[in-house]
Amino acid sequence: MPVKTYPQLDDEALTLLRRRLDHHGGSRSALARELGVCRSGVSQALDRRYPANTAQLRARIIEKFADRLVCPHLGREIAPGECRAARERPLTACMGSPDDVKHWQACQSCPQNPKRITP
Repeated sequence: MPVKTYPQLDDEALTLLRRRLDHHGGSRSALARELGVCRSGVSQALDRRYPANTAQLRARIIEKFADRLVCPHLGREIAPGECRAARERPLTACMGSPDDVKHWQACQSCPQNPKRITP
């Protein structure tokens, strides 16, 4: 029976994770505590052997450690918190503006969204 494999962290997330590991003097336990995940998960991600989908882990890393990210819909850099706020707002909060609705729809299938809905 074939073993199921999952895509590992991309270079951006892995670089951020490694930089933060250096900040902690190489302590994977300290990095895991800061990130809010288990130490084994951090170790597996760093070793590119994470045994599950990395989307939520990637989102957590980007949100915690990245200064800016590129929003494909807006075509400019935004803060990770601004990205999270846009993708998690309810659709009803966008109903007054067609541009806001389009932005919300784009967020739902965006690669930055760990819970994205693929068309």
